[in-house]
Amino acid sequence: MQLAPGQIVEEWFQDVTPTRTITVAGLKAAFRKHWPPPKRPKYTRAQQKERIMAELLEENDIGLWTAGNYGHVVWATKVSRLAMGMGDIEGHLIEYVIKGIPNLLKDHLKCDYNSWDEFVEDVQSVPSVKIKRGRKDLDKERARDVDIARLKAQSTPSMASLQHQFLQMSASAQRPNTY
Repeated sequence: MQLAPGQIVEEWFQDVTPTRTITVAGLKAAFRKHWPPPKRPKYTRAQQKERIMAELLEENDIGLWTAGNYGHVVWATKVSRLAMGMGDIEGHLIEYVIKGIPNLLKDHLKCDYNSWDEFVEDVQSVPSVKIKRGRKDLDKERARDVDIARLKAQSTPSMASLQHQFLQMSASAQRPNTY
């Protein structure tokens, strides 16, 4: 809660009995007594795993500058905060996060971490030049795959075309030749 004019907190603040020496610590203690912080829910390990794996890093966000940082760094920070907020201080859930990272980023990570801070630092340390180069290579591979699929589609006759050719061959085989 914020101490802002017109809010319920302002009313509480006005009702606080002033003493000769009011301190910030005393005010903070009175505030927490009146409004205790909400208790965090307890999650099972399976629920933690499910929640952490649901936080997907989209390939398009890798190397994209958003919110004052690269998208993959913002994502890594968000995931680490979520995990630590659920009580995973030791980083046991990192292995599940790594499974969902697109190869464009994963290829540049060491993928073996002892803490969430170490994980976030490794994600931050990937040079943007490597990501841009990896994205170019990936785009080339995808363009090549599209071209190959198009060539296969052109060279493979359709079923209808094959049936039509078969009917023509069988019809010409049944006609008597007259010379």
